[in-house]
Amino acid sequence: MYLARWGTRFFSSRPCLSFKIDHSIDIYLRTFSKNDSEKLFRVVDDNRSYLRHWLPWVDSTLSEKDSLNFIEHSNQMMAQNKALVMGIWKDQTLLGTNSFISITRDDSGAEAEMGYWIVEKEQGKGIISCSSTALIKYGFEHLHLNRIILRCVDSNHKSKRIIASHASSLKRVEELQWVEGREKMTPTVVGNIARDVWLAETKLPHDRPELSS
Repeated sequence: MYLARWGTRFFSSRPCLSFKIDHSIDIYLRTFSKNDSEKLFRVVDDNRSYLRHWLPWVDSTLSEKDSLNFIEHSNQMMAQNKALVMGIWKDQTLLGTNSFISITRDDSGAEAEMGYWIVEKEQGKGIISCSSTALIKYGFEHLHLNRIILRCVDSNHKSKRIIASHASSLKRVEELQWVEGREKMTPTVVGNIARDVWLAETKLPHDRPELSS
């Protein structure tokens, strides 16, 4: 259940957005505050060897100050309606993030690129799939996005399955991506979620992916 309906310009007028990703479990998406910097750094640091395989910013996150800088930058981007950066939380424990890492608007409409990560021990429980469904719903219904883009390297099979389960269309391209701790040209899966297709094909609640215990 969404806790608020703030529209496309909630970023500049509201300090925090939070909503549950599934009625059956106490996991929710929430934007970050400066007070979250220690938790964010600790989660990244504890999962460093796992996360750096896919994420280029891990090696440059070396202190709580780096995480605070990230939160401040993310909040600036949200204030300009250019991103929506959200943590995945269970009670007060941070499990990862699921975000619109960029939002662009022009005469043809609004488009966002989505990105996510989760701590290693929470892999395979459906949390990213369910949080993606909730974020996509929010993006189309409240931010009035026309299209959402997801991408991952072709060798990231878990992420590829998530993209395939949500996307209206898929394509494979060669892109410069971070893989195995370095940047290189690699086959990449790009998923496109079109608003009109998503609205027409929205599944009933009992058909959505379920979280495992």
